[in-house]
Amino acid sequence: HIPNSIKNNEKVKQILDLVWEIYHEYDAKTLEKLTHSEEPWRKARKGLPSYAASNNEISIETMQKYYGQYLIK
Repeated sequence: HIPNSIKNNEKVKQILDLVWEIYHEYDAKTLEKLTHSEEPWRKARKGLPSYAASNNEISIETMQKYYGQYLIK
């Protein structure tokens, strides 16, 4: 089921379609490796080793700053 907020928002649909086009071929482990190499994940962990469990949150501000640089304007 696709929520109406997505189904009726062409811009959101275009972004999701683009993400799917790029990443649909990757398995979960590969996607995990990709996200864990990115700044928002590393910054939230504050120097913890990659194998250490953490409940630290990734801030909205960190995500906006990092992923915002990739937006098509």
